[in-house]
Amino acid sequence: MVRRARLLALALVAAACLVMPGRAMAAPVYKKYGPIIVESWDHYGVFHRLILRLVVVFPKQPMGLPHNIESQITQKLQALPYEMLRNPQSSALIKSITLKVMRESKPGKAAEKVLIDQMFFY
Repeated sequence: MVRRARLLALALVAAACLVMPGRAMAAPVYKKYGPIIVESWDHYGVFHRLILRLVVVFPKQPMGLPHNIESQITQKLQALPYEMLRNPQSSALIKSITLKVMRESKPGKAAEKVLIDQMFFY
């Protein structure tokens, strides 16, 4: 009997949290970007291409993100040497650069994190 009362009380508290507007948790918004293509040459003169598809996580729907954000990310990544893009920690570097570029724009300041959906080296 006590167990049923506890379960009922727990269910009522959970339902009350969902009904109260201040208590409800909003689901994050996932915005896809890509393909972002970065082309570079290594120190031997061999041409390489990096293709990225990124997902940026926002706490709520972003309003008015700039349309050229992908070209800004591409320009920042083009400035890096190929050896930095090819090292094992390049995904963390790409995420941090993308988040920095995203937060430079006014609506992009709310970006929580960047996820790499696909990353191809050619």
